[in-house]
Amino acid sequence: MERFFAILSRVKFTQTYWDIENREMKFELIKSDLNVLSSGEASFLRFLAGVWSGYNILEFDYIKDFQNLNSALHKEYCLWVKDPFYP
Repeated sequence: MERFFAILSRVKFTQTYWDIENREMKFELIKSDLNVLSSGEASFLRFLAGVWSGYNILEFDYIKDFQNLNSALHKEYCLWVKDPFYP
């Protein structure tokens, strides 16, 4: 779980979507914000929701969504792919 929260600490905008103290994802908030966030932020939240839940809960598309990631989010994604974990 600490590795997941380390991602949240590095990618500041994601912190709004998790209650770290109670170890909960704010799923409804994520779903409601997907259409107002940048395409890269929305794609990265889809990815993180899948990691958190252990399944592709928001249908992260590894081809389409990966293209939306900026270099910082791309780096975070690649770090996870090299050494995947699930909280």
